[in-house]
Amino acid sequence: FINDFAINSTQKYIAVSEFSNEMGIISIYEIKLSEMKVKKKRTFCSWDCHSKTFNKLCFSSINEKLLIALTQKPNLKLTLWDWDKGKLKSIIDVTGFV
Repeated sequence: FINDFAINSTQKYIAVSEFSNEMGIISIYEIKLSEMKVKKKRTFCSWDCHSKTFNKLCFSSINEKLLIALTQKPNLKLTLWDWDKGKLKSIIDVTGFV
């Protein structure tokens, strides 16, 4: 099921977080409102995060190819993805800060 979604500032892309029994999944879709089309651009998983889902998603307002995602409790991790390349750029454990 869908856990969260985010739309970038230009409303060109939407990120969707899906729950899985094994790992969190994020899919990125390109939105073409003028043509009323949605096209899947990329899907990536949270193998490195050890989480079954992402609770919050947010595109960078400076670079639309960067996405920040927060994993679920109890092991909260803030992740930074270069979704265009499908690469996890950074993981920060924020369990003690929330």
